[in-house]
Amino acid sequence: MGNLCGAPQKGPIVSTSAKSMNGQETGASKKVLIVSTSAKSMNGHETGAWSEEICGPYYVFKDAGCSVEVCSIAGGDIPIDKGSVTDQFKTENDKRMESEGNFVLKGTPMLKDFDVTTYDIVFFAGGHGTCVDFPTDAVGAAVSKALAADKVVATVCHGSMALVHAKAADGTPLVKGKKIACFTDAEEAQVQLTEKVPFLLATKLKSLGAILEEGEPWSDTAVIDGKLVSGQNPQSSVKCAKLALAATSKKVLIVSTSAKSMNGHETGAWSEEICGPYYVFKDAGCSVEVCSIAGGDIPIDKGSVTDQFKTENDKRMESEGNFVLKGTPMLKDFDVTTYDIVFFAGGHGTCVDFPTDAVGAAVSKALAADKVVATVCHGSMALVHAKAADGTPLVKGKKIACFTDAEEAQVQLTEKVPFLLATKLKSLGAILEEGEPWSDTAVIDGKLVSGQNPQSSVKCAKLALAATSKKVLIVSTSAKSMNGHETGAWSEEICGPYYVFKDAGCSVEVCSIAGGDIPIDKGSVTDQFKTENDKRMESEGNFVLKGMPMLKDFDVTTYDIVFFAGGHGTCVDFPTDAVGAAVSKALAADKVVATVCHGSMALVHAKAADGTPLVKGKKIACFTDAEEAQVQLTEKVPFLLATKLKSLGAILEEGEPWSDTAVIDGKLVSGQNPQSSVKCARLALAATA
Repeated sequence: MGNLCGAPQKGPIVSTSAKSMNGQETGASKKVLIVSTSAKSMNGHETGAWSEEICGPYYVFKDAGCSVEVCSIAGGDIPIDKGSVTDQFKTENDKRMESEGNFVLKGTPMLKDFDVTTYDIVFFAGGHGTCVDFPTDAVGAAVSKALAADKVVATVCHGSMALVHAKAADGTPLVKGKKIACFTDAEEAQVQLTEKVPFLLATKLKSLGAILEEGEPWSDTAVIDGKLVSGQNPQSSVKCAKLALAATSKKVLIVSTSAKSMNGHETGAWSEEICGPYYVFKDAGCSVEVCSIAGGDIPIDKGSVTDQFKTENDKRMESEGNFVLKGTPMLKDFDVTTYDIVFFAGGHGTCVDFPTDAVGAAVSKALAADKVVATVCHGSMALVHAKAADGTPLVKGKKIACFTDAEEAQVQLTEKVPFLLATKLKSLGAILEEGEPWSDTAVIDGKLVSGQNPQSSVKCAKLALAATSKKVLIVSTSAKSMNGHETGAWSEEICGPYYVFKDAGCSVEVCSIAGGDIPIDKGSVTDQFKTENDKRMESEGNFVLKGMPMLKDFDVTTYDIVFFAGGHGTCVDFPTDAVGAAVSKALAADKVVATVCHGSMALVHAKAADGTPLVKGKKIACFTDAEEAQVQLTEKVPFLLATKLKSLGAILEEGEPWSDTAVIDGKLVSGQNPQSSVKCARLALAATA
């Protein structure tokens, strides 16, 4: 039967429209890199890539609207295992590729020329050729780098050879404790290649600590473990690719009431409070599921679909047959910690079945797992029984929006509800954010998002999406000169990190010490030093560098990453108690602090909890004394930064002058110079994982 493994594609190839999977627009603008073997033989056995393992995933991704590129280990035309394109094994995907001239399999570039962190999915196709050129340190490093950057890595069949040399951050095998599917020893025996392969892949992965998910031979078996997706054999290629797409999408669970009446008043869920959020999430490419407390068809409040109140979202749902409202599963059957957002829709029916210990426990569990919980209108009934870790009401001290007592009076249901929701939440210690009746009011407090009424449904959902993104604050100097030397911020040290974070889907804000326009060191934007990132910023009007707010107006503990950009201007306004306190506060809150070049001036006054220098015993990279001498500013700076940090107890990691050197020590990340800006930002992202 020969080699039962994968095959590649080349690009970029962009489909003109995204098709849906599970009702979602999953692939639009996603970037995919498919990696193929270049080996034509294995221990004297003629082989290569298994065609379906490239072609199947290629068309899954292409038809979902992804931008798809194909590369191989050594570059050039991809060798296809002849057995994979015989009449016995050729698939419809293989035929489709053949009809298009197999163009994506020809003249492929080499994997080493790609930055895997710029792709949403890196897919390692199989074929016995991979047994020769996938289990290497270089391929393992590519896998590790992609996963550290929070990208999806997928492998199918022998493509899982790519995992053998992959390491976790602590140097242990990356597959340890991970659920993995791969070509099984039984399948290897059936194709009579047990004596040809360098080792049995399933046995090897088990020895590295993987949890093997082994289906019957030739069964369509694929498994997802976080951002790592794997499939067993050629038959699993399409399923593996679909799971990889799903792994790139935010997962949302919308929870509805099942109650049809409240104290004799006919009610249910308010249609817009399900439909509005549903389409916000769906149109953003999320994977969306809907459940209810008791399961079955969701009872919709008839008043919500009258001509007076029916919205465009309600009409859209109606035109699609209201399918998401029918035959829903029960909330109790879901693990809320596996969703990015758990959204509790409203309607007066929630007054009956949301304020329970079970629903409160679901809310508490999701928030404890650092997931976003959103509630709209009476959906905030879900918060009533929710508890914090110490047993106190979860809403205590939290900003909350909900259906107000005034609105309850206006709909004349004050006597029907079991209690006035706003009054109840206030009594539990919530800080109520009450807009005018029927105003579009929604509020975010960390991972807890809430909206006041039906009019707030869409806004609430959009805030919930925003709350799932990593939040980054870039801090710049405001100083234009240093000891008579004209300077400012070094452009690449803002622009490089900015685009690393932005392109990774982060929510990015930029501030400066004194506010206003950021002074850019003129030398940093000369032809000699201007980077592609600087040019990109310039093409966008340098808008993120203008009219900046002041650092003192931000709560650094609300950001995942606080990034201190460099430039000699920082020598003037970074080494202060105020900046040091911001660094200490962020790290104490378990946030990532990153500094690049002279941005490490921010660390000089930072203190640990015991009052000692925060950098003591920490590995730090910063602009070196040698680099300072080379730019002839040794006499201008207030002190030599590297020398100062050493005197404070830091362990300096000093690369060669102008080398791309960056280091991570727990949640503290630092880079040496402008050349390290992008690497430093990527390490900062990895440190949030």
